[in-house]
Amino acid sequence: MNFVFPGTASELISGTQNVTDARFPPLWRVIWSISIWKGVLLLVVLIAPFIIPATGAFFTDVIVRVRLPESIWIWGNFDGVHYVSIARSGYFASTVPFFPFYPFLIKMFVEVTHISFVVAGQIISIASLWLATIVGFYVLKLERQERLFPTFLAVLFTYPTAFYYAGVYNDALYFFLATLTILFARRKSWFYAAVTSALATLTRLNGLALPFLIACEYLLSENDNKSWNFAGVSKKLWLSIKALRINHAVLVGIVASPLAFLAYVFWVHRSFGTWQLLFSSMQVWQQDRLTLPFQVIGRYIKIFLLSPTNELPFWIAVVEFVSVTVYVLLFFLSFKKIRFSYWLFFFVSILIPSMTGTFQGMPRYGLHIYPFFLLLTLILSQRGKVVRTIYFLVSAAVQVTFLSLFSRGYFVS
Repeated sequence: MNFVFPGTASELISGTQNVTDARFPPLWRVIWSISIWKGVLLLVVLIAPFIIPATGAFFTDVIVRVRLPESIWIWGNFDGVHYVSIARSGYFASTVPFFPFYPFLIKMFVEVTHISFVVAGQIISIASLWLATIVGFYVLKLERQERLFPTFLAVLFTYPTAFYYAGVYNDALYFFLATLTILFARRKSWFYAAVTSALATLTRLNGLALPFLIACEYLLSENDNKSWNFAGVSKKLWLSIKALRINHAVLVGIVASPLAFLAYVFWVHRSFGTWQLLFSSMQVWQQDRLTLPFQVIGRYIKIFLLSPTNELPFWIAVVEFVSVTVYVLLFFLSFKKIRFSYWLFFFVSILIPSMTGTFQGMPRYGLHIYPFFLLLTLILSQRGKVVRTIYFLVSAAVQVTFLSLFSRGYFVS
């Protein structure tokens, strides 16, 4: 694998590092770079207590017993507690919305290594992030954009909510599996795309966006260089239906994700007596009903008008709304700028969570979408060095702020 992580900040900003430079073992160079990033995050967590008071809202009832330093167990705060609880004790009715593949890996890792569940979750997340960067390089190579890999990594690591990649959260694992599905679909490896899309769906609900990408890649397989050629797509679709000659491997790739979701729904029904628990148990997050995005926007307008501006919930709502606005703007700006399959995957990935009744968690949803980072990379690569420098500094500063709040028990996303 002939790529390395850039060695200096100027190379990150300029994006001029030669990705074929093999003076150092490339895989170890990426590991070293992720280690430096994780070290910076750890430093922030250690400094934060001297600046920000704790809220007392730490969800430590499950993880505090591990007797680890706060700088370690804090990465299992909030949602991380639920993943640790599932890995340790199995599912309860309240934890059903947390899909099983990530806690399953934690449990298996602990059984083999006998280390803390919190540490195991972090190791799996960091390993997934490392693998995701490797897969991301090869997807960029398919786009003939491997020269932008340093900028891609800079965008990835400085993104405001990127610190969740390092925690006991499933974001890094899903990002790896979803991006790997993209790579397999681009290479027409439909069976492997089926496997990874199913595992992605068992990691997060938005894995249900992947069948759209797989179907598009199949229909575009004869027009690979014209991904927005709807006439060619329509013709192939019609001929496939008319002759009943849909590739069986492709069909498996398309249905694997929905079947994985239905299998989990069936398991919930059999274990707890009702499949509806998967949705009703999300009432605590106000995400238990199907809601049109326009209705959700109306709710946020009410929050902005009625909530005190000096309280954290108001600013959380601002961050959530701004995140959605950024996604929507990039979605429209990317029209015919990226492959149609990427564009559609981006759209469905954002649509699914936006219909749950709230934009809660939306600042993290960009972490899951390779086309989102690709768009940011393409946009920044076309800007001057000053613009790129400002973007990376501001984005990194926001990440430091969010992580500082998160580590002191403040809900961020």
